[in-house]
Amino acid sequence: GWERGKLTRLAGEAGLPRGPRACRLMSCPDSTTGPDPAPAASRLWPLLETLEDDDAPPGSRTDALLTLTSRLTGEEGKEFAAEVGKHFPQLYKIFKTHIPSENAELSSAALQALGFCVFNAKIASQLCETEIQELLSIVISVAVKTADKNIRTK
Repeated sequence: GWERGKLTRLAGEAGLPRGPRACRLMSCPDSTTGPDPAPAASRLWPLLETLEDDDAPPGSRTDALLTLTSRLTGEEGKEFAAEVGKHFPQLYKIFKTHIPSENAELSSAALQALGFCVFNAKIASQLCETEIQELLSIVISVAVKTADKNIRTK
């Protein structure tokens, strides 16, 4: 109907995926996907939205990163890690933005989430050599600049 067409158009304008894959990500089942076939995706999507929202307060972004870490290490970690791997290009950009943040809590949460992501070989394999070098450069820069080396470099 018109609602699905409108969502598809809005998703396209926002640079989001469109079609049946987008419906799975947004948990809006249609005749091709059935009832929410990807619960891990539906748990990741709100986190990505918060992390990519320039107007979201730093506390909300910090909470989203800590939730990401918690879900990677929780009961459904394997399923959630698979979904994180699919969206790692988005997370890579998020890490590049939030790791060097002046907000110490946000930066630490981003560092922690990155650590759990790259600990997972399937997720880490999504990065190319240039991206790895960029992230390492950012992490090293943060480690060099920070006053409390023990907390920020764990």
